[in-house]
Amino acid sequence: MSNNPEEELQSQMNQIIENGILKNIENVQLKNKVLQSLQLKRVSKLTLIGIDIILDLKFRGGSTQLKDKYSKTYVKLFAQLPQPKDEIINYILFLITYNIHWYLWKDAQYKEQVNIRFVYDCYHIVIFYSNGLYVSDAYIRGQIDKIFTSKFLEYERIQDQIILQKKLEQKRKAQEKTFLGRKLMFPNLSDEKKDEKKDEKKDEKKDEKKDEKKDEKKDEKKDEKKDEKKDEKKDEKKDEKKDEKKDEKKDEKKDEKKKDEPKQSPEEKKFRSCIEDKCGSQAKACDKQCNSKLEQCKDVVYVAGYQAYLDCINESKPAVALLECVQSKCLE
Repeated sequence: MSNNPEEELQSQMNQIIENGILKNIENVQLKNKVLQSLQLKRVSKLTLIGIDIILDLKFRGGSTQLKDKYSKTYVKLFAQLPQPKDEIINYILFLITYNIHWYLWKDAQYKEQVNIRFVYDCYHIVIFYSNGLYVSDAYIRGQIDKIFTSKFLEYERIQDQIILQKKLEQKRKAQEKTFLGRKLMFPNLSDEKKDEKKDEKKDEKKDEKKDEKKDEKKDEKKDEKKDEKKDEKKDEKKDEKKDEKKDEKKDEKKDEKKKDEPKQSPEEKKFRSCIEDKCGSQAKACDKQCNSKLEQCKDVVYVAGYQAYLDCINESKPAVALLECVQSKCLE
């Protein structure tokens, strides 16, 4: 890793753009704003804090100091962004996260840990720490398909390209000499002539092979189309039979589930009847928004702990009232 991680992360972000990992943004104005915003110093700072948070949560146990530091930097970065802020910050957060798991992949200490589950967890953590939302893997997959090209996670190939570019640049500089401020090139003329002849022969062979391949491809395409039509008809019949079998199995499973549903224990019955008798009004007041808040906050416990769960529920008064009633009257 570099002595200056922020500079390395900024350089790596530029490589993400240059190597075609980011999909082309059709709106030219939005594209320019996103690319300009990625050059802000706070993007590299937020990336560096994000690396510490991910390492802390995955391998050490979590820290509130890092969370506060991340929140302050995120708020300042968001204030610097032009409109439309929401669209631009979405691109920035996913690019920052990509930068993080690529950066950790290059570190021999963490390279083996960077599998697809680790990558998805990185996006979960950055999104949650940025806006407090707990999203699904399907949402992350959809955003990855929207923002990145098929080169996503092709670390080794991209890394080899970067190394090759650096070597070529070093060779070019080694050939250049200066005299009175002007560049002088000293090419090997004999080598150039040999290379020209080799290139001519290669081009001739390539043209011959291309013509042969074109003819072969035409024949292959005709055969493929015929086979595709046959396969489509077979697949349609298979799908119809599969759907019929699935419907039959679903009905059978429903009947089996009804038979196998476990009976409630006496303690569970007492607890449910207590809620209905003593907390009935609070339960009725807990509408769809209240229930969704309880469901959402339940996931927060696993990430940030019980106090964060209480802070999350405090946003819904009906949820708070129901929780207090259950704790005071039915917890025993």
